[in-house]
Amino acid sequence: MDSTVGCSIHVERKGDKWGWSVFARGVDLAQAPSHIVVASGLEPGIQEASRAAERARVAWARVFDTDKDEETAPLTEEQKTTYLSGGGKRCPYCASSNIVEGAVFDAPADPVGCEMSCDDCDRAWSNIYCLHDVVDGAGG
Repeated sequence: MDSTVGCSIHVERKGDKWGWSVFARGVDLAQAPSHIVVASGLEPGIQEASRAAERARVAWARVFDTDKDEETAPLTEEQKTTYLSGGGKRCPYCASSNIVEGAVFDAPADPVGCEMSCDDCDRAWSNIYCLHDVVDGAGG
């Protein structure tokens, strides 16, 4: 496999539903095209379609990237500090601003988390959110 292997998602409206596809790029399966559909589906809403596509993208990215130690290395403390001090606006791995917010989930010990990914380097991580303040009224 070459160094450009990765997965990306595409979501579009299809009538009253939302279709999603996951494309693998740089995959040479017996001279296959450079982009092939590896997963697809149809969901009732855009959020459901986006979540399903992101889960499939992450799963397929792991399949194609298992031999790349650099792409599976955990975040360093320096990368975490840079990401947090920048307000989470850039990928902690490649510093791209082309990041995507995915599904929200319950994290261990009560905080809420959110799956994140980068469309440029195809890496994924989770943001963990904690309650830090409360204000009177609806909206402060």
